[in-house]
Amino acid sequence: MSSNSHKISLASSDDCSKPSGRTFYVAVAELVHERDVLLKALGDAAENYAKLRQERDRLKAQLAQLENTIATLRSKGKRVVADRDKWEEMTRQRENEIAQLRHRGADHNKFRQVKAVIGRRLHPDNEKGTGEIERIARTVIFKEIWPEIVKIDRGEG
Repeated sequence: MSSNSHKISLASSDDCSKPSGRTFYVAVAELVHERDVLLKALGDAAENYAKLRQERDRLKAQLAQLENTIATLRSKGKRVVADRDKWEEMTRQRENEIAQLRHRGADHNKFRQVKAVIGRRLHPDNEKGTGEIERIARTVIFKEIWPEIVKIDRGEG
């Protein structure tokens, strides 16, 4: 700027009768000023460009990190769905087992009732005013049937 001021002062010290010389120095000074303004704007633009590049790079890194997070969440989501499906299948199996056990329990109760009836009616010690032949027949039937009932009760039959 000091050289521009020097030129401007030279222009003013020159003879005013030469309007072309003075106009020339003013035009040069204006051009120098415009150049300085443009250089400053160019410097600011370069600085802004550098900041924008940094911001772009930061956003790219953040995007890559988010994409990795999404991929991780997708794989974990698939694993959770697979685990859920596995647990649902296990639940169905256990519910079926419970239903079967309840059914077996009902059957087992019926079996116990039948066993009690057979035991009361056919046991040799049960003498409800019956004859000797009937007592002997009950004893024979009881001795043949009871071991089979015991096997069934133990789960062997």
